[in-house]
Amino acid sequence: MKIACNYFPETEELVDENRIDIDYFKYPALSSQMRIFEAGREKEREAFFTRLKSKKPVLLHGLYPAPHDLASPNFIKDFDFQTVDELLGITETPGISLHPTLRHADPSRDSREFINTIKNNILFLKQRYAHLDFISVENLDSFKYGCLIEPEVIYEIICDTGCSFLLDVSHAVCAARCRNEDVREYIYKLPLHRVYEIHLNGWIIKDGGIMCHTKINEEGYAILTELLARCRPEIITIEYGRDNDRLSAGVPVLSPDKVNEAAKSEIEEQALRIQSIVKSPIKNK
Repeated sequence: MKIACNYFPETEELVDENRIDIDYFKYPALSSQMRIFEAGREKEREAFFTRLKSKKPVLLHGLYPAPHDLASPNFIKDFDFQTVDELLGITETPGISLHPTLRHADPSRDSREFINTIKNNILFLKQRYAHLDFISVENLDSFKYGCLIEPEVIYEIICDTGCSFLLDVSHAVCAARCRNEDVREYIYKLPLHRVYEIHLNGWIIKDGGIMCHTKINEEGYAILTELLARCRPEIITIEYGRDNDRLSAGVPVLSPDKVNEAAKSEIEEQALRIQSIVKSPIKNK
């Protein structure tokens, strides 16, 4: 079982200082980091990933440049083969992970057509990139994605396509909250036998709102420990880090040009805790 961590300068410094032992830099972590994928930044992109790979392998999340939306009927027609192939080559990522859609679900669109479009596009990716270790699809977090937060739909998409499942714990927390459902009951309806990767980060509920990608809380660690008794992911990713504190909860905010020592300390603490959990004996359920 390997450990990945969102890439930030803080994460890179911790690796350089031998304070954390991770297997992958997961990239990108924030929307601002996607700028490196823009046209005209090829040399900068190559230099950046070459530097990262000299320290730790890169785990690419998503396909760029946007839009590469699995729910789009024009996904294959609009697919940027040249750029995607370049990114797969330069990052040397072991696989591809995506959300099933990047936009709000259109309520006027037939849900069966919507689901079938996603499945057909996943099958296209599986055939086109059969040499990769995995193609994973991630669970979503909000009613704005329509039927895609229904466990039965997630199960159908994963199992009918034979792709891998990326289980995002905080997304499951948000989806269960939307459905007025216990988070464990929700998670255990998902295709856990297909889990390849788990995204783990904390969440804060305040003033009726919820904010994720914060420091992993004890509930998050407890859910992870229970999950590891039910499934054996290849990768656990610490998906920590925010560029804003919209609920004014006092979380450390990350920026591209300045190391936040408080965030760096939290990344170190989480990496060491995850490493301890991974190394602990697992009691199967």
